[in-house]
Amino acid sequence: MRLSKGLFVPLILFAILSVSCMDFFTNSLAGWAVRDPENLVPRVNAGNIHEILEAFQNDPDASLVILRRIRDAQNGATPEELLILQSAALEAAINSAGLLNSILGTTTNLNNIDDEDSAKSMILDSIDGMKNLEASAVLLREILPEPGTQAFDDFAAASDPNYLAMTAALLVAGEAKRQSSDDLEGFVDNFSDKPKTPTEELAMAMAEAAMAHPDELSDQFADALRGLNLVS
Repeated sequence: MRLSKGLFVPLILFAILSVSCMDFFTNSLAGWAVRDPENLVPRVNAGNIHEILEAFQNDPDASLVILRRIRDAQNGATPEELLILQSAALEAAINSAGLLNSILGTTTNLNNIDDEDSAKSMILDSIDGMKNLEASAVLLREILPEPGTQAFDDFAAASDPNYLAMTAALLVAGEAKRQSSDDLEGFVDNFSDKPKTPTEELAMAMAEAAMAHPDELSDQFADALRGLNLVS
């Protein structure tokens, strides 16, 4: 599913207002199961992945388990099923980091996000509130095709540009926290000049793929990619 360009703010509002199926799981299962996402998340496949993503969209740790389930489900999947699973991995990674809740915790007026600097500040201010950044990055590198291959081009074409952009920002946020937690802004400002890790190369490839669809990409996400120096 692709998000229209104007859905950035509704997407954030949906994160606040929606009551997901996760409420059912949390209120209905025994305490031992609630505490362990491994016992909650079933096996996934191309047919049920979107339903499972929706059920656990507000649970970062369960969403990380979903990423692992997606990795495992790729074995034996058809090319068409692989594209569905790979695209779903973006949403699972976004949920596993708690991106939207982290942004909401640091941003009181979304209308103030109107240029590259404010978008960069939004991401940097949210990093401490994000979970599972490094673990998500490792799984995404296992799930997604290598940049520069036809398989990657097919994956990018099948994915929503907004999810590509959000995931690219998450990957860079995770690298900034891992490599330079005491100088996040310096990491971003010098990003163009530093040697790139495989995670950063993946983030750049996804950012470029997202920017190739300006009519579908949210202006705020485009500003975030520029502010993080993922694209020029």
